Amino acid sequence: HDEVRSSLSPAKAIELAQRREEGTTPPWKWPAADPQAAQWWFTASTLENMSDLVAANLDIDRASAHVLCLVAPTLAPLLVTIAETTVADIDCDVLSAVSEVAPALITVEYDVAEPLPENLRGTFDAVVADPPWYAEELKTFVRRARCALKRRGRLFLSMPPVLTRPTVEEDRDDLLRWLFAEGFELEALETAALRY
Repeated sequence: HDEVRSSLSPAKAIELAQRREEGTTPPWKWPAADPQAAQWWFTASTLENMSDLVAANLDIDRASAHVLCLVAPTLAPLLVTIAETTVADIDCDVLSAVSEVAPALITVEYDVAEPLPENLRGTFDAVVADPPWYAEELKTFVRRARCALKRRGRLFLSMPPVLTRPTVEEDRDDLLRWLFAEGFELEALETAALRY
């Protein structure tokens, strides 16, 4: 893995994503985002910030860390440079595209509506999840992430920002109460942290 990982440095991955964000030559053949399928791609600055955040919060030696990108494929090429990274996504075209960018990635075609495959249970130090921003979908992603995480693992979860819809603040409060009731501890809540 180390030899393949070194072929795409974090700086190179960020540079490629920035060129994509600026509208210049795309850094990789990436399927168009499909809002109907709740597909959105993070901007280059978000990719850089998120990869730094995940790296800073891995409690173990990064070389032995395992990270799952649960329907957050654009982040995976950066994370694979710091940890073994698996991408789980329902879209085989997305998985194919991300594999071309970073061959060291492990890809799994997976529908979050289904139970987590046995080989993914309890194996990850961190999960980055980018679910559709509706209560039941958010909870489903959290349940799948919990199954995937090792004990004391960390979940990085995107949540709807203010002004997403009239009830968003109440919806977020309900989700946070549910997370606490499920035994999660909140380490940080960042506002306006993600851009698509």
